[in-house]
Amino acid sequence: RLASVKIVVLGDAGVGKTALLHRLVHSGYHGDGIYRATIGSDLLMKRLVLNCGAEVTLQLWDTAGQERFRSLNRAYFRGADGCVLVFDLTSTASLASLTHWRQEFDSERSGFESAAALPPLLLLGNKADLPTGSRAVSGRCVAAWRSAQQLPSDAERYFECSAKTGLNVEAAFRHLAAACLSRRQRHPMEAGLRLALTNGTGDSASGCVCRPA
Repeated sequence: RLASVKIVVLGDAGVGKTALLHRLVHSGYHGDGIYRATIGSDLLMKRLVLNCGAEVTLQLWDTAGQERFRSLNRAYFRGADGCVLVFDLTSTASLASLTHWRQEFDSERSGFESAAALPPLLLLGNKADLPTGSRAVSGRCVAAWRSAQQLPSDAERYFECSAKTGLNVEAAFRHLAAACLSRRQRHPMEAGLRLALTNGTGDSASGCVCRPA
C-alpha cells in the first residue's frame, strides 16, 4: 500500500528549486541557466521506499518564486503534508526572504491543536558544491535565522545540498517524507486523513511506524 505525501517547495526565484526537484526525480542536472522560471506551479512525482519500509509517493509542488506569481502559490499550500524552504548559499537575501515564505505557508496552517501537529518544515541551502569562498551564508547565519523563526535546532532539519552533484538531495526528502508520515501517525485528525492509498481500498495506512532518520 502506497502513501501519498503532498510537499510544497518554496523560495525565491533562482535559488534552484526546479533543479533540486529535477535531481531528485530524474537523477539529472541540465546545467546552470538552463531551467526556465516556474509560472504558477509544476507538479512532479517521486516514489521512495523509506528506511522503515514504508513506500511513499511524493507529490512535489514546485512553486513560482517571482513576486508577481506569489499570490497564486497559496492555492497550493492547502492540504500540504510538509514544506521545503530553499535558499541559495551564495545569497543572504534569499535566506532572509524565507521569513516571508514561511509566513505565507503558516497562513494556511492555522487551526491546529498543537505546534507538534503542524506540517513539518525542511530548510535546504542549495549550491553546496561551490567553493567555500563563494558562499555568502555561513552556518552562523543559518542558525540565527532558525533561532529567530523558532525552528527546531536539530541539524537533521537543515541540509546543505547541491542540485548539481546530488549532495544530500534524496536524503533531505527522505527525512521530510518520514517526518510527514510520523506526524500522520501521531496526529491523524490534524493531518486531515490525507494518507491516500493506491491499492483502491482507501481504508487504512501502512502499519509501519516511520520516524525521521
